[in-house]
Amino acid sequence: MSSLGYGARAVALMVAIGFVFLGATSEAQDVAPAIGEPQGIELHLDQQRGAATRPANYWYHIRRARTEAGRVAPLSGPSGADTAKLGHAAKAVPAAGIARPGFFPADLDNFGGNVVQTAQSFNIYINCGQSDSCWGNPTQFLNDVGASKFIHVVDQYVGARGNNRYILSPKFFFVNVNVSLLTIDDVTNLVHQAAQFTNGGGLNRIFHLFIPQGIDVCSDANQTTCYSPDNPSTFSFCAFHSNVSFNDTGDILFTVEPFQDIDGCAAAPPNPNSQLIDSTNSVLSHELFETITDPQGQTWFSEMSNPERGNEIGDICQGVFDQNGEEIIPSYVLVKGRNYETQLEYSNKVHGCTNAP
Repeated sequence: MSSLGYGARAVALMVAIGFVFLGATSEAQDVAPAIGEPQGIELHLDQQRGAATRPANYWYHIRRARTEAGRVAPLSGPSGADTAKLGHAAKAVPAAGIARPGFFPADLDNFGGNVVQTAQSFNIYINCGQSDSCWGNPTQFLNDVGASKFIHVVDQYVGARGNNRYILSPKFFFVNVNVSLLTIDDVTNLVHQAAQFTNGGGLNRIFHLFIPQGIDVCSDANQTTCYSPDNPSTFSFCAFHSNVSFNDTGDILFTVEPFQDIDGCAAAPPNPNSQLIDSTNSVLSHELFETITDPQGQTWFSEMSNPERGNEIGDICQGVFDQNGEEIIPSYVLVKGRNYETQLEYSNKVHGCTNAP
């Protein structure tokens, strides 16, 4: 199946030149800021949550899996309906400077919500000790992408242009759990704990929760929208990004990355690093870019085209797939001198999928 509508499929083909290995660029790369020594903090899954640790508000947006359940899953929740977003259509702010003909079906519309102009990322590792090795090298990737030209695709949406605005904190979190399924209560409990160690949440912190192979996770309380390779009827997503609010920490932005090297989520070969590394990092970049441009489901997403309706900056450019779910045109992005097989991101500036501002 194709995860792209007709508008995005067209722009994907129009910018097919971007779907190749990229050579060295003559432009100077951003210089990554110096970081301190890694600092690991252990979390504990609280099974006895009281009223003070229950979220006041919660919203999520999934990256659909290439599965039957994923094909029909609502993009956003927790209501289970994309119409929660579409009610903002009349408030969309026209994008400035659109060239003739002035209408591009896949372009993102601005609904006036918040964006993330600068942020620190904090990783949370489950059942992998104090290491990211269970998922490849997401620490290296976040450092690389934060200091790359690629991240500047978001500049046009967030209204900021400085370098090194999205950095990875040396502080990270780890936890051991003895479960086969993480509920959304479990997930929000862990990110809430992490936010308490960083003096709260806010729009300048993003938490990335990495889940190892063998553990399922659901984004909704009814456990019908899940990453569940062992249960195809609910296997709807590969990852998701979210905003949750607590009385003590305020809003917390976070992403959830389960194990990606499986059918329905894995990056198609050939993989310049490994299938595990490239599958993880492609989904991680997807969620990072979407968190920056649409952190609370009220800012930048596509509305003018029915096939793209509700899609965010990453959804439109997930790839081009055949009827068997195999990727036809994989994309490769040069990030800080390393080739990563990671999807491109949508640019209103070029009206297509791109790897550079």
